[in-house]
Amino acid sequence: MKKRLLALTLASCMVFVALAACAQPASPGAAPGAAAAPAAAPAPEAAAPAADPGGYDMSERLNFVIMMGKQFDVPPGNPTEQHIGDMFNLDIEFRLLPRGTEDYLNALNMVLASGDFPDLIQFDREAAVHMFHREGVLFPMDDLLAEFGQEVLDIRPDHMWEQVTFDDVRYAAPITMRTAASVPYIRVDWLDNLGLGIPTTLAEFEEVLRAFTEDDPAGDGRRSFGISGSNNPAQEVFAQAFVYTTVFPRDWQIRDGRLVNGSVMDEVFDALEIINRWHVNGWVDPEWPLYTRDRFQEIIGTGTFGTYAWDPQRLDPAFDIGLAALYAREEGALFVGFPPIMNRYGQPGVLHHGDNRSGMFMGIAYDTVSPQRAMMILNYAASEEGYLRIRYGIEGYHYYYDADGQMRWVEEWEDINRRTAEGMSIQYNNLLRREFEDRMGNATMQEGLQIMNENMSPSAPFFATTPGMLEHQTLLHGFETENFIRIMTAPAGTDLRAMWDSYVERWYTEFGGQQITDEWNDLWAERQ
Repeated sequence: MKKRLLALTLASCMVFVALAACAQPASPGAAPGAAAAPAAAPAPEAAAPAADPGGYDMSERLNFVIMMGKQFDVPPGNPTEQHIGDMFNLDIEFRLLPRGTEDYLNALNMVLASGDFPDLIQFDREAAVHMFHREGVLFPMDDLLAEFGQEVLDIRPDHMWEQVTFDDVRYAAPITMRTAASVPYIRVDWLDNLGLGIPTTLAEFEEVLRAFTEDDPAGDGRRSFGISGSNNPAQEVFAQAFVYTTVFPRDWQIRDGRLVNGSVMDEVFDALEIINRWHVNGWVDPEWPLYTRDRFQEIIGTGTFGTYAWDPQRLDPAFDIGLAALYAREEGALFVGFPPIMNRYGQPGVLHHGDNRSGMFMGIAYDTVSPQRAMMILNYAASEEGYLRIRYGIEGYHYYYDADGQMRWVEEWEDINRRTAEGMSIQYNNLLRREFEDRMGNATMQEGLQIMNENMSPSAPFFATTPGMLEHQTLLHGFETENFIRIMTAPAGTDLRAMWDSYVERWYTEFGGQQITDEWNDLWAERQ
């Protein structure tokens, strides 16, 4: 068996938190809901090795390494990890590495430099898949999919594979499939305290931001802000401004018969000016550029701001951690989703869409100890059975169905920290997600999903990955984010237009924007 040097190579960038495995409760009680929970099942036992109808021999126990971007700290050797390993007779090591803006890309580069690879590799962008394929690292998937990957094929239509198909051969599996948008959420208890309603126009939205900041919405004299968010792209944090001006960054628009990227369109500059006004007026939490997604999940629970935007399909634990903490501390606190405001033309606003391609992928290393078992793991994660087991655990022990057919946690398993310690979390669902809707989602999230589905803009004119995108897009997106934040947070009196014009020129000439734009228009002309 090959010696793995990757652990030493990546030691400097790996962050693991050693947590003690959470003990099984002796007798979980009834969970709240329309019906009492059934008597708890016995503690789960290790799964028997899976029987493969194709007769593939899994009698030898193998060491197997899965490298993934870290969404949570999950203790090694947890029951879910053990369950997956026992199914396929593997001793699995999940290597969970930081997944900041460039942290994970740096880790992938170190993997390439090491020359020794995990068996399964998660990619957080298609450009990384192309990079690994170019180096000959990835195992071709077509034969594996045909023999061991039917569940994967069933939930991923053909167009999903375009990004990672080379010479008509698939080399990575799309983890996700979604059409997504960031839904605005607002504290209706604060609105009630101030005698305000859900905003429907930009003027009303700005009055809410002002009042949430200046008029003591909680009634206790503490400092508060109108809006906050994580340091995600601006179209998510301040979605309402782009809803108003009608164009979102990175969105392709047809203008005079030619495709133009939204990141350099004047409508986006108009939105940045609006957001700058909010900052100058002091309505924005000034710390938001420092909040990672993980940190912002905690910030939601502080009760220091009144509105934010979030993608309800991400299955992030904000609704479990942040809102739960807020609601436990502040009686009557309530965030609800609300439709986008009217646009500048007086028409109903639409939310920024994501197309239904994947942004994340799982690849199998060419020198894996078992490409067959690697595909079996992905296939299990893609199945209904695997999705339920990895995300929610065991029916009757971790969850049950009430009289209305709604999933409910058995008492003591509502706590996301306990579930994470068991390995039951989004983290392992990132092997290959079957769906995005969280079946345990609370009313806030379910309402957000409905608002999202009813208010999204149509898909982009087409989808493409061009050579210029592979070469430049990572740096280009970083350049965009840096300049958007500079414009949004600039002090009063700054010449924002000069900053914007300089940014646009460099976007085209220094960061590959012109090449990408030309390539997209060439493809658009061909498809027309």
